[in-house]
Amino acid sequence: MEGRGVADHGFIESIYLREPNGYVVELSVPTRDPGERDLDQAQQELDRSRSSLSVSLAMLRVLSAHPLASRTSWTSSSLFVNRF
Repeated sequence: MEGRGVADHGFIESIYLREPNGYVVELSVPTRDPGERDLDQAQQELDRSRSSLSVSLAMLRVLSAHPLASRTSWTSSSLFVNRF
């Protein structure tokens, strides 16, 4: 199998292999136990995501109440907010 070496993601180390059918397989191992700081950081990211979703839904409500909204076709791609 073809491999790419070890990738260090900070909390896990991974090896990526390509199996005979062409699929990429990841084998990973944790490098440390999650600490209190990691859990706090995860909670903060979750809170930010929820906040961003709330703002997007609020914008959708405002836009859908607009008089021209009945003549406008809304798609999921037009409502997508890229956070990165």
